[in-house]
Amino acid sequence: MVTVPKLTITQKISLEKEVLFQDLIGESALLNLETEEYFGLDETGTRMLFVLRESESIQAAYDLLLEEYEVEPEQLQKDLLNFIEKLTEQGLVEVSEL
Repeated sequence: MVTVPKLTITQKISLEKEVLFQDLIGESALLNLETEEYFGLDETGTRMLFVLRESESIQAAYDLLLEEYEVEPEQLQKDLLNFIEKLTEQGLVEVSEL
C-alpha cells in the first residue's frame, strides 16, 4: 500500500505512469500494470477522475464539480479528498505540487 501525502487544494492529480485508463460509456476501468490489479469506477467516480485529471488543481476540480452536482460543499470536499486518497493508496494516481 502506498503512503498518501497530505492533500492540499493547490495540488494536481494525474494517473501513475503504469496505469491504463479506459472510459466505458460513463463508467471506467483502470489497470495498474505494475500490480496487475483492475479497478472499476461508476459514473460519478469516472466524472470525478476526469475532472481531477483535466483541472489545474484539486481546487479547480472541486469548483467545477460543485457546479455540476447538487451536493453540500463540505460533503463534496470530504468525498473528493477521500476518493483521491483511495486512488493514491492503490497506486493509480500521483499527487504533485503545482
